[in-house]
Amino acid sequence: MGLLPVSALKNWLYCPRSVYYQQVLGLKTPPTAKMREGKAAQEVLERLETRRTLARYGVADRERVFHARLSSERLGLSGCPDLLLVASGVVSVVEFKLTAAEPNESHWVQLAAYAVLVEDQRHDTVDQVVLYRVPDEAVFAKRFHDGWRSRLNQLLEEVRRCVESARIPESCSAPGRCVDCEYANFCADVW
Repeated sequence: MGLLPVSALKNWLYCPRSVYYQQVLGLKTPPTAKMREGKAAQEVLERLETRRTLARYGVADRERVFHARLSSERLGLSGCPDLLLVASGVVSVVEFKLTAAEPNESHWVQLAAYAVLVEDQRHDTVDQVVLYRVPDEAVFAKRFHDGWRSRLNQLLEEVRRCVESARIPESCSAPGRCVDCEYANFCADVW
């Protein structure tokens, strides 16, 4: 099995079947309207971000690195975080989210996965993971710690087991998510 994208871990928590359709069946769907809107908002935000101070992140004197391509054969993961705030040997990982919702486990798992990739590839220490909620410019930061690693290992094992067995997982535990799902037409047992 090749490298899993970090997004597979986030998607697994949202709906395991989306990971099955992408990783096992190789289905690709065009970006949804929400995805296109998020990408456009992020482009605007990145232009603004370069002129702002880092005070909102609780750090100073760090270099901004947008879209760092990260991968690790050892971890079996790859991904591209929105922003790294880099100092000498220390990094903060930042993701921009175009949502009004509170951060949830899938957001924190995505950030933690980027953090372990940073530590594995760059050999830097990640001090914090940060979610920047675009609509209201709210910043949610958490200290990165070893507890994240065990949760990531558990999720990686679940996803790999699904991919290697090529067995479709149970349907999403929150059927309301199916309304906006790009794979809804494939879940005949849900509809």
